[in-house]
Amino acid sequence: MLRVFLLIILFKSLLFPFHQDENKNKKNNSIIDNSLDAVELKLKYVYDKLNISSKYIDEFLTNEKDDLIYTNSYIRLEQDITKEESKDFDSNSNFDVRIYLPKLKKKLSLNINNNDNIINQDYEDSNEKSYNDDDKYNVGFIYNTLKDTMDLNLKLGMKFSSTPYLYSQAEVSKNIDLNSKNSILFKERIRYSKKKELDNYSIVEYKYLYSDKLNFTNYNEYYINNEIKNDNLYNSFRLFYDLSNYKYINYVTSIDSNDEYSNFKIKEYKTYISYRTYIRKWLYYDLVPSITWEDENDFDTNLGFKFNLGIIIKR
Repeated sequence: MLRVFLLIILFKSLLFPFHQDENKNKKNNSIIDNSLDAVELKLKYVYDKLNISSKYIDEFLTNEKDDLIYTNSYIRLEQDITKEESKDFDSNSNFDVRIYLPKLKKKLSLNINNNDNIINQDYEDSNEKSYNDDDKYNVGFIYNTLKDTMDLNLKLGMKFSSTPYLYSQAEVSKNIDLNSKNSILFKERIRYSKKKELDNYSIVEYKYLYSDKLNFTNYNEYYINNEIKNDNLYNSFRLFYDLSNYKYINYVTSIDSNDEYSNFKIKEYKTYISYRTYIRKWLYYDLVPSITWEDENDFDTNLGFKFNLGIIIKR
């Protein structure tokens, strides 16, 4: 039954992006719309309070006051339900809170989240996750600045697992525009903690901009950990399409391999389609059919489906 359902979703997802709905959205004063309007007012109140608090903390720590209005802090909440053929139903919650403190060392922010393992949220997709990071709750201060055309990101924080531990992280990245359509991003990230000792991430991402609404990316991540001593290599290919009218679709294929008991034998192939629709500018949902082939299951086909509901409270 799951296979039939997924085939229907995959077929619709493949065809739908190239069909544009010409009918204009009409105002619908239904109970649902009125309820969403009420929720939107509450979320605006939360957003205003978050940025007022950001300004208060910033001015308190720096003892500098002015009439500027803060608008960059945000909150993102997500709840998903996943079903795979070989597994029971699974549910996960993700959150990301960013409080900007521009006066404090100019580009400092306070970050509270549990989604460090998510890759490429810039593409309206929170379903691609790194196997080299975790989803533990963490709180950290982030300092971001530009040094000699390179982006420098420093973070000091605490991870909350069964035993909380401190960590420090430094990340340097540089984007090189080869021409108007092609670019390459180089990123090096080093993280140290007593629990995992030294983590090192080397990332190269190639991007081809076909148009303002369609682009292709190839993401490559090489991970080394002194404690685990198993190097990991992750590659993915993404086709991102902006459908307009607050609809987005991603076609993603990934390959994961490591040198545990082998010379970088492939451990997993995965492909999925992520279809995101914004019901309101702050409320969205994802439909994500997927197919996975894992080494531990003799690369048998494993179909899955995820439904994700998200709220983003920002400007």
